Formats: sequence, structure tokens, C-alpha cells
Amino acid sequence: AGQAGAATHLGERGGLARLATLIKRQRAAYPASVLMNIGDTYHGGVEALFTDGNAIVDPVNALGIDIGVPGNWDFAYGPAVTRLRYGSPTPLERRMLEMAAGLTIKRPDFPELGGNVSLTMGFNAGQPLMPATRMMTMDGVRVGFIGITSDIVPEMHKMLAVGLHFLSGEAAYRDYVNIHAAQLRADGAQLVVVMSELGIHKDAR
Repeated sequence: AGQAGAATHLGERGGLARLATLIKRQRAAYPASVLMNIGDTYHGGVEALFTDGNAIVDPVNALGIDIGVPGNWDFAYGPAVTRLRYGSPTPLERRMLEMAAGLTIKRPDFPELGGNVSLTMGFNAGQPLMPATRMMTMDGVRVGFIGITSDIVPEMHKMLAVGLHFLSGEAAYRDYVNIHAAQLRADGAQLVVVMSELGIHKDAR
């Protein structure tokens, strides 16, 4: 807003191309930085919606993300797509899941964490859908990452969580973080980063 008669300039911001430019600038200024992606990545726009997220996987991969955590909306295409995009199904399970999904599902080319979700059916029942932690060395510093994806998926719709169990409760998450942080530090982490998509109210607690 300006004075009466003053010119007004409206500029558009956003989009993956602009984001890529900003990321390149940051990396040039801070070469030892880590680019983290925290959730709700492959759902929202029409291109994503009508391709089960496939249309934007390659552009997101081109950003050079180092590590990520899925968000609740990344589960919204159903458990078959979720397991194909983020899990490690056996070849037989992959064929069955692709039949259920109706198409081949593209995957992020960066590691996704979220050990607070486990499988309740299939050959890997009882195992986490994704790893809980990852260690990286950046500019000589050992950094341990703990990933927590959203736990509200069953509340969005019970069908989105078929075959999946989500950790719940503040005490359970406190134990989850403390146990994994202790293990990462024992393995040499000098810094531990928690990437959480639980929501700011739960994160603050």
C-alpha cells in the first residue's frame, strides 16, 4: 500500500524454479548446509493430484534435497502408493502394490525418514515403513537426523492407514527421540537434528 497516485508493483513468488534459484544461492553462500524437506510434498496441486504425485517427483528431486520426512498429505493417495513411494517392499509385494495403485509410483531420490510408522501386514510386518535415523558428515561434522512423520493420517481417513501403525502419545514420542538421539550420539553424532511433521503444537511440547 502506498500514497494516493503512487504506482503499485505486484510480484509473484513461489514455484519450484524460483525455489531452485534460492537454494542455489544459499548453497553458494553456505556450502556445508543441509537441505531438509519436511512433509506435504507430493500432494496439493492439480498436477500432483491427478498423477498420484508422480508429476512433481522429478522436479522435486532436481532441487537436490539431502533428506526428508513425509507429511500427512503424502499419505493421501492410499497405502499402496505410500508403501511404493516410501517403503522397501519385496519384488512380489511391489508387483501387488503396483496392481493396487494402477501405475508405477516414482520415488524421491533422497532418503526419507519416519520410523514412527510401522507395517502391520506383508512380509515386513512389524518393521518400520521408513528408517528412523540417518547419519551424515557435513564439512567434517557428524550430524544425526531423526525423522518423525505425521501421526494424524488415521484421523484423516481410516483407509489411508490400512496396513500401517502410527506411534501415538507424547510419552511415546519423547522416548522415540531420546532413544534414537542416544544411539546417534553413541555412533559419533556431534549434532542431532529432529525433523518432525507432527505439528507445531506437538513439537513444542
